[in-house]
Amino acid sequence: MEHLKRMLVPALLLTLPLAAAERRAFTIRDLYHLKGVQDLALSPDGSKLLFDVSTQHLMASTRATEIWELDLATGAARQLTFGPKSCYAPAWSKDGKTLTFLSDREGGQQLWAMAAAGGEARKVTAFQPGVNAPKLLPDGKSLVFESTVFPSAGADGAKNQELADKLANGPVQAHLADALFYRHWTQWQDFQYTHLFTAPFNGKVVDLTPGKRDYPADATTPMAQTYDVSPDGKEVCVVTNPDPVPARSTNQDLFLVSLDGKQAPQDITASNKAADVDPKFSPDGRYIAYRTQARPGFESDCFRLAVYDRTTHARRILTPPLTTGWTASSGPRTARRSGSRWRRRATGRSSGWTWPRAGSSASSTARRSANSR
Repeated sequence: MEHLKRMLVPALLLTLPLAAAERRAFTIRDLYHLKGVQDLALSPDGSKLLFDVSTQHLMASTRATEIWELDLATGAARQLTFGPKSCYAPAWSKDGKTLTFLSDREGGQQLWAMAAAGGEARKVTAFQPGVNAPKLLPDGKSLVFESTVFPSAGADGAKNQELADKLANGPVQAHLADALFYRHWTQWQDFQYTHLFTAPFNGKVVDLTPGKRDYPADATTPMAQTYDVSPDGKEVCVVTNPDPVPARSTNQDLFLVSLDGKQAPQDITASNKAADVDPKFSPDGRYIAYRTQARPGFESDCFRLAVYDRTTHARRILTPPLTTGWTASSGPRTARRSGSRWRRRATGRSSGWTWPRAGSSASSTARRSANSR
């Protein structure tokens, strides 16, 4: 990531003389000329970086997103996708030979794949309700993904589409609800729930979490690590709320779900009645790191970093001394395990810390920022 900073900073500095010579108010046109960069994905060998570049057209009121690749050794960048439809959320296969991304080029939002060396992309899913938050399995030829479906339809894409069409074109155009939640932010539930699915490329889709419950519990939260796939590709750890009325509770738990469907989902944090979220498997699959709260029903409670041992079924809280410096924004994507220690970057008062995997005290890995709050 330091390579990326060294390449981006000089480019930004080149714009400073022009900005200084032309002193004027920043306009809406200037805003639309800015390009957004997001969804960074580092290659398995650490040599290349995939990312989205979004551009906007003010007069046409359009936005397009394409995928680029940056060579971290030379600084050379190349655009990988082109066309009128957006492409985003790039990812690498485990061997680094295949790239995947989401696009609405054909049949709604689906997963596409292309060779890392270049060439034409091919669509590898065709699920009518659409594909969200895909994660490749270790074989590189199958995936797990989220999708919002009607419980009675499940993995039947055609039936989901039929029910959606009836809802959109029926004689009653109103949002009907007899329970909470009926809307999340700006999205209406309309009798649908988020489920986890698995499928081989261009193969049969299987509903891993059927029924009237959201798996993950909050798939709309930006940057949330709502589920993770075990390193052996046999299980997923997903967040859901098992309480009868989730609207009255913050009791989000971590559930282990087998991909072969032979075992019922297992609640591994049932003893904690507050939130347990953002699971992340260790590279060997024995541990699951996650964020946890202690006060049930209190959404603003401080999050702590915890580790669940899948062998002993023991839970260890790693961050009691640092609770005043941790917030929800110090998300799971910055947590990783290095050797025998867990590493995590925190916001606010703490810059970076490590914990021995077996516990004991934390040690700082970076100076406090000069502008720390």
